[in-house]
Amino acid sequence: ARAVQATPTLADLVLVLLSSVTGDVQNNQIQEAGISAHLTKPVRRADLYDCLTRSLADTATAETRENTVAQTGGYHKPVNLGAHVLVVDDNLVNQDVARSMLVEMGCRVTVVRNGREAVAKFQRETWDAVLMDCQMPEMDGYEATRIMRQWEAKQKHSRTPIIALTANALQGDRDRCLAAGMDDYLSKPFNLASLFDVLSAHLAELSAAAAPMESKATTGASNSNDPTPLESKATTGASNSNESTPPESSSTNNKLIGTDTLPANFETDTVVLDPNSLNIIRKLQQPGEPCLLSKVINLYLETSKELLVNLRTAIDKADANALVETAHALKSSSANVGAKVLADLGKRFESMGRRDDLNGAASLLMQFNAEYRRVVDALSRELRDTAA
Repeated sequence: ARAVQATPTLADLVLVLLSSVTGDVQNNQIQEAGISAHLTKPVRRADLYDCLTRSLADTATAETRENTVAQTGGYHKPVNLGAHVLVVDDNLVNQDVARSMLVEMGCRVTVVRNGREAVAKFQRETWDAVLMDCQMPEMDGYEATRIMRQWEAKQKHSRTPIIALTANALQGDRDRCLAAGMDDYLSKPFNLASLFDVLSAHLAELSAAAAPMESKATTGASNSNDPTPLESKATTGASNSNESTPPESSSTNNKLIGTDTLPANFETDTVVLDPNSLNIIRKLQQPGEPCLLSKVINLYLETSKELLVNLRTAIDKADANALVETAHALKSSSANVGAKVLADLGKRFESMGRRDDLNGAASLLMQFNAEYRRVVDALSRELRDTAA
């Protein structure tokens, strides 16, 4: 990218960076290289369209470049969707983040923690959409979706959009989601723009009739990181309260990065916790509500301790299935709080379990423990700073 920018005949080209979900690319590096936007692979057609449309709209100023690169897409509360959404996820951290995003969009939200509960809720009430985690205990998302589709057909009900929530965005995983009867998918962790994009595509009638949402003051978020408005698309253990309504007023490469490889002026916490992930949570804060970021961090700290014990037990017993389940949960919740290095290590454990090959697991656990301590320290500091 720097070489392209240094070539006079190519300097005006709009550059879009494509990287993997675990890529360790910082916004300041992207901007310094003259890159207009950053997309994570695999890329959704709608995200690519939105990114190119916005990137080509104005290439004249550095301000445009800076805003565009903030996240894949942006979101400034364009409409109040007013949808009734069922969220199915067994991970407490993921539940809270998804619930808060949906409330931000003006949705009524109910959260359940497994496929069996989801089927029961689905059959008792009317829903505009379902966000379905794929990997859960008791009954996974695939089986729950198949049962829901069979029930809809038997009752002659109209088809309810079911959106898969998956940490695996490979073609085989997508095909399995569609084969089970799901309509679309979101790769975790996702942001407001991605979620709004998918929901608005499948709730076209609600989106068209929705009332504009007024912007609220966001507590704890930096204005310099505000994303650009989202353009309309043409493409397509439970917490204390499982029911939520909107307010009335409205990673790195596959290795552990050592700090000695970083520039001298680069803060260690920038690697431990992705600031964009924390800002996404900050921007979901609702007026008059308890601090959401503190709640999510505390949930993560509480649940991850037990998961870490389960991870060690699975390795000690050479239990590949338990390793997959525990590593998957750690990977997903760690990514939501911005612990991308830790999430990547969890992904490596999950791959070991799926291959039923635990060679090297003990060594990897040492790396995981060290990184987990760094994450806990960084999140604890974040809690103190938030409370100050």
